[in-house]
Amino acid sequence: MVKVKEQTKIIGHVKAELFKPGTDILVAVEEGDNVIGSKGADAITNGLDTGTIATFNYMAISAATTPDPAVRATTTVPGSMTPTITKFMSTVINPSVDNTTPTSKISWVFTFTAASGRTAIKQFGMETTDTGSGDCFNTYIFAVVKDNTNNDLKLTYTVSVAP
Repeated sequence: MVKVKEQTKIIGHVKAELFKPGTDILVAVEEGDNVIGSKGADAITNGLDTGTIATFNYMAISAATTPDPAVRATTTVPGSMTPTITKFMSTVINPSVDNTTPTSKISWVFTFTAASGRTAIKQFGMETTDTGSGDCFNTYIFAVVKDNTNNDLKLTYTVSVAP
């Protein structure tokens, strides 16, 4: 019997860019991989089983300082990012899909314009609703506090599936 080594990988990658409001003047940039939580993993496996997958078309940002995989893993609390901390939600985002390379990718892009009260953005996630209490696909904790009070915060989230 020949053993086949499983190679498929699913990786979420975040790119955060701070711009001077209404301009293309870049103030700061940060990139990194994230944690895909239990609700995200459930959505993928349920999609393979049923042929339909939950859509995570809303970005959430907050001042939460720690990831909350335990919260997302419970059944009694909605699978959202740290529900006790105020979150700022995007409008619905239609992702773009690229299956033209060996690695398939889906990407969401949204810009949170500068706004009062967003001085310490530290966490990002994709959610199923714009209410702030939907299921959360992923969690990314920024290494540097993002100042969205004085700057526009453009987030690009890409999920790559490589064979």
